[in-house]
Amino acid sequence: MNDSHLSMNSQEVKLSPLLETLLDTTQQGICVFNAQGEVVLVNEQLCGWTGQIHLRHLNQLWNYTDLIQLQKNLPPHLLRRADLNLSLQCRNGSSIPVSVRSQCFSDQGTDYTLLIISDLRKEQQWELTLASTQEQHLPFLYAVSSSVCIVKRENGEILESNDPFANWYGVPRDSLQGESIENFFCEGHTWQKLWARLERQPQTHTELEVTVRGLGDTRSIARVLAHAIRFNGYDAILLSFEDITQLREAHRALEESKQLLTALVTTQAQFVSDIDPDMLFQHILDHVFAMSYCRFGFIATFNDNKQVQVQAFNNKDWNVDTISHYMRHHLHEDFTEWYQQGNSIFAALNAGAFRTFYETHTGLPYPWLKNFAGIALFSGGEQVGMLGIGNYPLQDGRLEPNIFMRMNPLLVTAGNIIKAWKNHKQLESEQI
Repeated sequence: MNDSHLSMNSQEVKLSPLLETLLDTTQQGICVFNAQGEVVLVNEQLCGWTGQIHLRHLNQLWNYTDLIQLQKNLPPHLLRRADLNLSLQCRNGSSIPVSVRSQCFSDQGTDYTLLIISDLRKEQQWELTLASTQEQHLPFLYAVSSSVCIVKRENGEILESNDPFANWYGVPRDSLQGESIENFFCEGHTWQKLWARLERQPQTHTELEVTVRGLGDTRSIARVLAHAIRFNGYDAILLSFEDITQLREAHRALEESKQLLTALVTTQAQFVSDIDPDMLFQHILDHVFAMSYCRFGFIATFNDNKQVQVQAFNNKDWNVDTISHYMRHHLHEDFTEWYQQGNSIFAALNAGAFRTFYETHTGLPYPWLKNFAGIALFSGGEQVGMLGIGNYPLQDGRLEPNIFMRMNPLLVTAGNIIKAWKNHKQLESEQI
């Protein structure tokens, strides 16, 4: 604003007929205040809205909460100008919903802020009018391709839905009336969360990503847009569902690919740099933990005497001191004994020449080990060791079927590194 000629003296303002006409004929409220919050200029429109004849300070216009919000969003705190939705306080105790835009400027070495205030009462009345006539637009509801339903706000009872929503569940559209929308969400708190977000926000709509049930009790990830409306005399919520399962799976696959690539590059770079083998295998195990979300795991190989040798071990439920003590004093003896006894955690070593994995929930050596899966590691056609993981999240009562398939490049790399490391040790022993 480049009104450097504008004086904040009210007498001088009255001497400018053009300025006075502009201020008093605009449909917006105008307020100018200084750094102390003292009002130095207002127009008749703002005085008429509030019923305040003598406006001296900002706290006469806003309650405490709105005043704090206004101050936080004044330049230069706000990099770009944006409208604020606030409540203008009136002399009679009522309030007016308004939109406020601010602009800072200087006049004769003093900093001021200009507020341009727009009355939102007509807009809100139009919104209410439109919302109250939603029931007249059922033909539109039935024509859209999105999955849409309308539910009572108080209890989530389905009042109306369209065919795409009904087809999601494989039932006739009319059969859904009276059902509770809570039955369609996988998490019981989803409906309450949607309802609460609408209550908290000044807007009449909100958006949430949720897990919903589908045909045959399948599960899908959906983006839900909730909009508060009036329908057949009820306070209602219109819910629009967009299936984003494939999108989320694609994002997950991309993230896993990045994670796998990082694991491969890091592992190979560490091997080339001749890092300590124990540290190298521990890093490989760390990557496995990150990709499988397991809490327990180990990498085992065979020594020259075909005895099992644990190269890396970790248990996320133990602290560092407990793991260190166990690895120094018990690890070798325990694993050697269990291998000789044919414990089920080493079943993958008997898998033959095929890359199969073994999973079990019973016969495990640790009482705190609730589940376990192992897979043999190969270099070419030679079995060189195994990877074991445990206490991982279950999917339909078992390990996610594709987890080892996704980690296959890392498993191949681990097997080849084990073989290369053995060859290197053998070469060193021959040269001595």
